[in-house]
Amino acid sequence: MAYLRLLRIALSVALVGAFALAARVAVAAPTSVTHQGRLFDSTNMPVTTKLDVQFAIYANQADTTPIWSETHLQVSFDNGFFSVELGTMTPLDTTIFNGTEKYLGITVGTDPEMTPRAPVASVPYAISANDATGIIHPKSVVIGTTTVINQSGQWVGSPSGLQGPQGPQGPAGAAGPAGPTGPMGSTGNTGPAGPTGPAGPTGPMGSTGPQGPAGPAGPMGNQGVAGPAGAAGPAGAQGPQGVKGDTGAAGAPGMQGIQGIQGIQGIQGIQGPQGPSGVVSTVNVAQSVTNPGSSWTYLGSTTVSVQAGQRLTASGVAALGLTAGSTATSIDYAFCYTPPGGSITYFAIYPTSQITSTRMSFAAAGSISVNTTGTYTVGMCAETSATSFSNDWVNFWVHVTN
Repeated sequence: MAYLRLLRIALSVALVGAFALAARVAVAAPTSVTHQGRLFDSTNMPVTTKLDVQFAIYANQADTTPIWSETHLQVSFDNGFFSVELGTMTPLDTTIFNGTEKYLGITVGTDPEMTPRAPVASVPYAISANDATGIIHPKSVVIGTTTVINQSGQWVGSPSGLQGPQGPQGPAGAAGPAGPTGPMGSTGNTGPAGPTGPAGPTGPMGSTGPQGPAGPAGPMGNQGVAGPAGAAGPAGAQGPQGVKGDTGAAGAPGMQGIQGIQGIQGIQGIQGPQGPSGVVSTVNVAQSVTNPGSSWTYLGSTTVSVQAGQRLTASGVAALGLTAGSTATSIDYAFCYTPPGGSITYFAIYPTSQITSTRMSFAAAGSISVNTTGTYTVGMCAETSATSFSNDWVNFWVHVTN
């Protein structure tokens, strides 16, 4: 059997799966992740049987050898939907998710691996939390059975060796150029003076100087001697031609004009201010559906803090179906929000749809500009006369942007 396609979750309302951290309660970060998706066969119908599925992670899109793989036998598909926990057979660790981009390949049954491979999103890199490499936020620090930093952030361990002798003062560094004014942060320690900035670009070349005056003409050469005049009388034979005078000496060449002065180097332009930040916060929600009523009710929701002038954007999908044997009925669905002290309001309503005992996907999205600062409730919502839903779920994203 050739399988047509596998849908995975992304920042789009058209997809119906998720690749997120496996939920665990433990001190160390988990070494497995949950992967969900939906599989269709070559006739574009959801798969409902059990199949072997191989998952592989590659360092590059075109690699032939994976850096990690494992095969899950007899995976169950419910109307095409499935969920597996990767890393239960071959652990995932920081040698695999080391901060560089990786690609996920999936092979179903005896089919060749599906193409193209999907880039792995940022969430699985939370596995590197086993080794803190940045700012940490512990409640206290205990080594062995001895507390060295208490819950108030005070050092209560041995004072021995905490402070060494003061070294000699180093020479003052050269003052760097003044940088652009950044946002006000918390006061930190005084850092060393920055290095001298690069030289500004060369200014335009000055205009060409005027041409120098022409040199004086050379002196005229001496005139040749005139021949003697013939005797008066009858015309005699013509006298010989006089000797041609010498050619005058050539005049001295004129002086070359003086070259123009080079223009002054231009001043370096002022650096512009830093632009505003884009995305302020992002929340992903995956919940079981709350049965709606005859008025607008959240199928699933979350709360976010928003400042006046910022924007709320949401997108997601719900899998909905009535309890077996129920009569088909209509349902209105949308994305809704509730401002501080206000009532539930939809972003934009979608066309009325029919809902039956066969589970179907309902995708929605919405975006608004906020005028009031405060905590907003945001989620996918619906209104219908049906009251009996069949263990359904909703999965959506909420973004706060400037």
